Amino acid sequence: MLTQEHFDKKMEEIQKSLQLLGLSMNQIKPLGNNTASCSTEMNKEPSTLSKTLTEKDLTKLTNDDKKGMLNNAKDIDDINRIFPEFEKWNYEDGTLAGLRCVPCTQMSQSRNPGSSSSSKQLGYLTLNESGKRDAADVIKQQFSNLKKKVSGHVSSESHQKNTDQHQEIISETLAHAVRNEEVGVRIARCALKSIIEDRSQSQFETEVAFLAACGVDVGEINHSREFASKMVQHFADSLRDQLVSNLSEPHPASDRPPPFCIVADAMTPGRVTLQTTGIIANIDGIMKDMFLKASPIANHTGFEFAKVMHEDVSSQLRLSDEQLKSRYVF
Repeated sequence: MLTQEHFDKKMEEIQKSLQLLGLSMNQIKPLGNNTASCSTEMNKEPSTLSKTLTEKDLTKLTNDDKKGMLNNAKDIDDINRIFPEFEKWNYEDGTLAGLRCVPCTQMSQSRNPGSSSSSKQLGYLTLNESGKRDAADVIKQQFSNLKKKVSGHVSSESHQKNTDQHQEIISETLAHAVRNEEVGVRIARCALKSIIEDRSQSQFETEVAFLAACGVDVGEINHSREFASKMVQHFADSLRDQLVSNLSEPHPASDRPPPFCIVADAMTPGRVTLQTTGIIANIDGIMKDMFLKASPIANHTGFEFAKVMHEDVSSQLRLSDEQLKSRYVF
């Protein structure tokens, strides 16, 4: 008869044997015949490498250091932590296939767009090239082979060359993005200045030309008056978003959004009657009057003027009828 003591001893021996193989008790169960279950089991074991990697700056480690850490990798996620330039890739049916070296694949595709290069040339590292993707008894061997492929790939001259070129492209792209943003802000400020000072859009072109003559980098595009005209709506949308945000924030004293009053008047430019609508509200402790919209009036009746006023305030401030009733003051 098997005693509890004998059973515990046997279990301890089994666990020690599994540890030598890099496995756990959770992995010893029927896996079926699909790669998804095999891949899931490979990634279930909690990694002991995560804490080590988070405490180290990987940019200061050499490839030899990383390859030494690769021996302790327990799953594909560990490999990704050691070599961030790799990412997982799947077969067409969605099951895990292996790892893909991003710098090598992207540089290869940029040099030969549309080419039918082999997966190996493109930097694809498969779990198992023998086709035994569904065999549970080869999971550990597959992963061991994958680590060897990663170690060999990162040591290759082509990988080093592709990584350096890929990093140069990223650096250049970031530099261009920073410059484009800085130039865009300068041009937009010139357009806003001409609008605030109520000048013609041709003044915008003069302002940009003046900055360029002073040696300021203003780029090579968006220097015409048409650009300044197009920016008007964008500025208006931005100001409206800021207004709605300010009117939505609870006031420190009342813990409620600030109330406001509505002001309106009619005007007739070019024989077209318009209803100009605005509000007066407490913004940052200061009573401010703000224009909202000028809408045409079809019928010159009190009801029509009130209807247009209600629609303009509700749409511009994005308020429901209930919110408008609770916020409006005479």
